[in-house]
Amino acid sequence: MVEFGPRLTGSPSHTRYIDWLEEQFTGAGLSLAPCDTYTTDRWSADQFGLQLIEGPAAGPVRVASYYPRSQQTPPAGVVGPLVYGGVAPALSVSGSDLAALEAAIARYPAELASWAQGISGTIAGGTQGAIVLVDLPMPAPLTAAVFIELATYLNWPGHTLADWATSDYKRTWIEPGLGVPLAPWQGMGAAAVVFVVDASFAALKGGYLPFGHGLEPLPALYVDRDTGLELRTRAAARPRARLTVSGTVKRVPASTVTAILPGASKETIIFNTHTDGQGFAEENGGVAFVQLARHFASLPARQRLRRTLVFAAWPGHMTYDLPQTQGWIDAHPDLIKRAAAALTVEHLGCSEWIDTLDRGYHATGDPEMF
Repeated sequence: MVEFGPRLTGSPSHTRYIDWLEEQFTGAGLSLAPCDTYTTDRWSADQFGLQLIEGPAAGPVRVASYYPRSQQTPPAGVVGPLVYGGVAPALSVSGSDLAALEAAIARYPAELASWAQGISGTIAGGTQGAIVLVDLPMPAPLTAAVFIELATYLNWPGHTLADWATSDYKRTWIEPGLGVPLAPWQGMGAAAVVFVVDASFAALKGGYLPFGHGLEPLPALYVDRDTGLELRTRAAARPRARLTVSGTVKRVPASTVTAILPGASKETIIFNTHTDGQGFAEENGGVAFVQLARHFASLPARQRLRRTLVFAAWPGHMTYDLPQTQGWIDAHPDLIKRAAAALTVEHLGCSEWIDTLDRGYHATGDPEMF
């Protein structure tokens, strides 16, 4: 799966992976239901970077990642003074449960817009046409307690519920992973934004954040906390800089895969996952499905499960404009009507990595929780 490359929604690598899944399912003896094919805006970056054009530190800047679906630049980038825009408001979570986190995320765009409007006239030299450097005090320093209410079963041998409640769950996928709107800086007249994230370069490098946000009005990049510290010093002199996020946006097809292993009963057990992702974990559920399909299809008839097995693999988790699980449910009412159970399978084999000031980005030796 990984050899196909990042399987971003609707990309050639994603399409090749879907084709591979179909080949593996049919090779194992399963039948394929007709594909549900959608179209999506495939946003892809060919190149990205930040360069200081003048000053004692002139040259390329270490950039951890780009902001997916931010406004793309011409291949030559956009040029403007590098200006420090301050510290954006933190994600304010009052409480330790999921409802408090969701409420904080819902409030955040309005809080950010209000903050940006308040400081827009206070930045020396102004921000019109500037590349604005912004400290983003994220990801939020959460513990695993916010997700415990979702879990019906906790598997962490040798640990107590108190261990779960206090374990580090500061993860980049939560914020800025769920999306920091760029419109507030567009309102300042900025040409582009560089976010300084409270993470090490190793933790942030290559992050696809936010993975499900829509098209944004400005180009944007991410740098780690150490690079950000240096850039803040340089920005005091407002050196000219060039920011590049060039690529394409193209309307492309993206298909589901639905593989069926008939049982003696028409009642179904539905395994579901998504097919798009970046690395080995996001999303490897389809690889597990192939192994399950091979196993159950290889059993003699007397040993097979009584129920019909359905493997549903759909696209759209890495973009904003596809119906994901609900789309598959709506397209297959016959299989849903006959369902006895459904299981979502995702992110298998993940070890826990945390990012601390004293040790950097490192493995803890435990499995990743949840």
